[in-house]
Amino acid sequence: DALPILMDTDIRTSLFKAEEFVPLDPTQELIFPPELMLLAQDYPKRKLFFQGERIQWISPSSLTELLHLKSQYPKAPLVVGNTSLGPDMKFKGILHPVLLFPAQIGDLSVVDVTETGLTLGAACSLALVKDVLTKSMLVLPEEKTKIFRALLHQLKTLGGQQIRNTASLGGNIISRASTSDLNPILAASNCTLNLTRSEE
Repeated sequence: DALPILMDTDIRTSLFKAEEFVPLDPTQELIFPPELMLLAQDYPKRKLFFQGERIQWISPSSLTELLHLKSQYPKAPLVVGNTSLGPDMKFKGILHPVLLFPAQIGDLSVVDVTETGLTLGAACSLALVKDVLTKSMLVLPEEKTKIFRALLHQLKTLGGQQIRNTASLGGNIISRASTSDLNPILAASNCTLNLTRSEE
């Protein structure tokens, strides 16, 4: 039997028609499509798996799932910004067969500003931490923001803006980088680090 012949109208060679695009206005900054941001907010969270030839990437949807996966794969690193692990894998040949990506877990992205201090989740980007500290300094008394100023000063030394957009607070804390480290300031300011573990 011969295969059916596809007509030109049955095959799409492009995803869009370029002539339908609105011309670029150089005076305006490009933005992430708001429709995609709204879609992401309304999309129900669920565990995601991606399997490659050598690596399995898992994105749990809850802290309970993350703790279960961490007990199942104790050597699997948590990856949020991939600013430390990625270069190690690429340039040093370090292979991790399982990577856990906890960024969609709300408990790890919490930002809570109160009169007594800040609570920041481990998955918060350093850029978000910088924004929260800057805004908090505008509303809190100066005597309560000395540590915020020290952290902001140190954050300026952490890579470029692109790195701060993806690098996470938790990743910076556990990486123990000898340069541009936030740990001494966090320790000196009597910060509290909340840890949890699986009961399995």
